[in-house]
Amino acid sequence: MSDAPNVFLLNDSYRIVGTDGRISGNWHVLLDERRGTAWVTPQCVTIYDETGRSGVVLYSESFTARVGREVHLSVRGHRFEADIEEVREELSSLLARIAETAWNDHKPSDP
Repeated sequence: MSDAPNVFLLNDSYRIVGTDGRISGNWHVLLDERRGTAWVTPQCVTIYDETGRSGVVLYSESFTARVGREVHLSVRGHRFEADIEEVREELSSLLARIAETAWNDHKPSDP
């Protein structure tokens, strides 16, 4: 990723985060303050090949990630499994950064 993710606030616990790099696009992030986790789903995210000229586009139906102390990916269907598996380590690292960025921009709600 070339730059830090961009964060757009929608409400107290919902963000859209934009990333650039081999895995580029916009991500929906829902912060679960009670559990200390973030739910991250792709929204028009491209995983580019090594040349950067073509890639696979992922949408919210492609997978969901729960990011807490670890990153847990839940791939929906078999269509993108091979593509995601190819970049799993890089994707997990990116998802952790996305969640961290969203949490850093989060102001805890009043009890």
